[in-house]
This record gives sequence, C-alpha cells and structure tokens, in this order.
Amino acid sequence: MMDSDGCTCFFDGNWRPCCVGHDYEYADGGTLKDKILADWKLSKCVAMKGGIKNKIASVTMFIGVSIGGYFRYRFRWRA
Repeated sequence: MMDSDGCTCFFDGNWRPCCVGHDYEYADGGTLKDKILADWKLSKCVAMKGGIKNKIASVTMFIGVSIGGYFRYRFRWRA
C-alpha cells in the first residue's frame, strides 16, 4: 500500500487532498501523456480551491511537478 507525504517539497495549504491524489497517480506511473495529465489534474484541483493565491500556487505547482517529477524524490514519476 502506498502512502503520501502531501505536497512534496511544497507546503500543504488547503490543497493537501489534491497532492495526495497526485502522489497516488505518480505511484501508478505510465506514459509521458499520463504524467502530463496527472500534473494537469493537480494544477486544476488546486486552482479550483478559489482565490488568486490558489491560482498562483496551481501554476507554481504545475511547473514544479513538470520539472521535479523526474528527480529522485520518493514520489517521482514511475515510467
């Protein structure tokens, strides 16, 4: 069974459930298209929390996971 650390290398804010879902998708892995979709879903989930702060966080997180999702973090993308 997989666990989650929430928003890896980012504070959890009110979007922790978005990050946990993203961790589970990363654990499943798949194609590059699957990774991009998982990253996009995270961004959309955070943005839907409302407010400019969450919209900025969603863009920041999308960029972060798009780049950082390949590094040796515990919850990196599994191809």
